[in-house]
Amino acid sequence: PAMTPYDPYAAQQPPAVAPYAQPGQVPAYPGYGYPPAPPTNGMAVAAMVIGITGIMGLCGYGIGGIIGVVGAILGHIAKRQIRERGGNGEGMATAGIIMGWISTAIAVLATIGIIVAIVIAANQNS
Repeated sequence: PAMTPYDPYAAQQPPAVAPYAQPGQVPAYPGYGYPPAPPTNGMAVAAMVIGITGIMGLCGYGIGGIIGVVGAILGHIAKRQIRERGGNGEGMATAGIIMGWISTAIAVLATIGIIVAIVIAANQNS
């Protein structure tokens, strides 16, 4: 049996299965991209915003300390929720905790300083 030489320019045979969906068929597309990110915890955002507000509130005669406590508490609650339910925002919750406790500590120290200054001034002989 003699072999016929391969002709690269010869007409190609069509594929056995049509590459396109036939009418009435729904093509199955493969999944693509990344799954959607879990939502950001709203309490974590609030903790960060209130922590920042607490730092800024230190200029208002220590009112930032009260606001800072609220930010720190919200941050702790948000971290617990993120651990239990999942979601994003752990960094924001941590930022709220840190800024909240720092503003509270500065407000407490400033209040002690003001009280000491008043006591010293009150005990001075005029």
